[in-house]
Amino acid sequence: MNQNQNEDINGKVEGIGDEVLKGIHSAKSYVGVAWITLLLYYIGFYIIGLIVNLVFLSKSKETMNITKRTPPGRGCLRFLLWSHLIIPFTIIIILATGFIAIPSQYNVYKKQKSEQCVKNMTTIYIAIQSYMNEREENFEGTARDLMRMNYLKTTYECPEHGVGDKYFMNGNFETGEITVRCPNEMKYPKHKLSKSFINKN
Repeated sequence: MNQNQNEDINGKVEGIGDEVLKGIHSAKSYVGVAWITLLLYYIGFYIIGLIVNLVFLSKSKETMNITKRTPPGRGCLRFLLWSHLIIPFTIIIILATGFIAIPSQYNVYKKQKSEQCVKNMTTIYIAIQSYMNEREENFEGTARDLMRMNYLKTTYECPEHGVGDKYFMNGNFETGEITVRCPNEMKYPKHKLSKSFINKN
């Protein structure tokens, strides 16, 4: 038997082997293992299901390369990986971003409320000042009194809690001292008129 004959025989054997291998893989279905993988995600503490999913997805790709067609169940395995890895990962990122953003947004709201409270007290302070200058007497009353006498356009309350949080206020005509305090000053120290504003006025 010469070399050419040996090569022909080997080629035929290899061809038969490839056909047998292709036939074996053509009969493979990954539908069953997809169901098993799904169960393992929930009874195998997730990680076991993920490992099995990756292993069989790799094997199904090998089958697809040999048979030149997509084996049954490969789509299921891909969907399982997507739904149990990529989607949860995306949700985690979104939630993490939200948890980071919430404190920041809370601080923005808190600052806005502090600024609004100081603005309210500034308006009341100026109204009391106008009252004492025009009437040449002390002021003992409320924001509603100032509004009734047209020194304020509306009454004011601390924006932090809302209804019922009336400002404490009074004015001494003799000394020129005016006091306007937020009812929530102890809890929110920034709800206070600055000394520079008081000294200036």
